[in-house]
Amino acid sequence: MQEIVCNYDFMYKHYRCHIDKKTIENDKIALKGTQIVGKTNEDVKWLDFSECKILTFPTNLHEFIPNITSLRINCCNLEHFSREHIKNFKSLVYFRIENCGLKKLKSDLFKNLNNLWHISFRNNELEDIEPQILENLPKLRFVDFRGNKNYDMWHDSSVASSNSLGEIKKDLVIKSDPLAMFFHQQELKLKE
Repeated sequence: MQEIVCNYDFMYKHYRCHIDKKTIENDKIALKGTQIVGKTNEDVKWLDFSECKILTFPTNLHEFIPNITSLRINCCNLEHFSREHIKNFKSLVYFRIENCGLKKLKSDLFKNLNNLWHISFRNNELEDIEPQILENLPKLRFVDFRGNKNYDMWHDSSVASSNSLGEIKKDLVIKSDPLAMFFHQQELKLKE
């Protein structure tokens, strides 16, 4: 089991574990680091990875920090991410993988994560997103796919100029089916 040092601090009043500039090579890791006096891993609400080289994302993080509400992975080398990595984080509200080179998203990624409110995959290299990925997320209010190869859309329920969640779901369906994509492109040409 690989040991990873976590820097503990507060961000916006939330106790956070921040992992910075590490290479993660195993799907099972052990977190170590100096806790702030009076705090434990049970108190950690935010988990951040920044500028890490992630060969495989750990599947056992919930054993160390079971109560996270925010997972942010930023500027990390990460080509694969699946449901196995987050399925035990039932309290997850904010989820971000940004600037990581991620290419594909499977439809079951967020299965049974009913508290998700904010999802961002901004500035990746997404080429393939299974369209059902945003289904059955009753609290979802923010989605960001901007800055991706085939997907450049976002939704914020508090901003009228953003795409609607329905538009994003429709776009995901169209782009996942080559025949639907062809007919959609023909329809756009007719409108010109």
